[in-house]
Amino acid sequence: MVFSDPQCVAVGETMSELGAREILIGEAPFESQSRAVVEGRNNGLLRIYADTTSGQLLGAEMAVPDGEHLGHLLALAIQSELTVFDVLRMPFYHPAIEEGLRTALRTVAEKIKIEEVDGELSLCESCPEAPLQ
Repeated sequence: MVFSDPQCVAVGETMSELGAREILIGEAPFESQSRAVVEGRNNGLLRIYADTTSGQLLGAEMAVPDGEHLGHLLALAIQSELTVFDVLRMPFYHPAIEEGLRTALRTVAEKIKIEEVDGELSLCESCPEAPLQ
């Protein structure tokens, strides 16, 4: 992790460490990421790497605002051997930098299509609003 602006973070396996291994890549540019726009820090790119068949998270590299927080979340997910589907089922409030992570995860999930993400962004049963897409 480099505390620059934006912060540079690598977690799990990097692209160079994955080498010729076949993987899926999810990206999220931060130019239009809601929270980053509001804060005037909307620059950077997040890339996540996942297994092509299971969707298990393998690593990520990023230069994004608050990258230290995204890196921490991804380190926990990778250590716990979570898939992109597992992480998408976790809550993401709005507007938050973490929504950029959700964008990258969705990119990978759409490429795999082995599992529907029915529980993604589920809300409290007493809340009538639909989740943000």
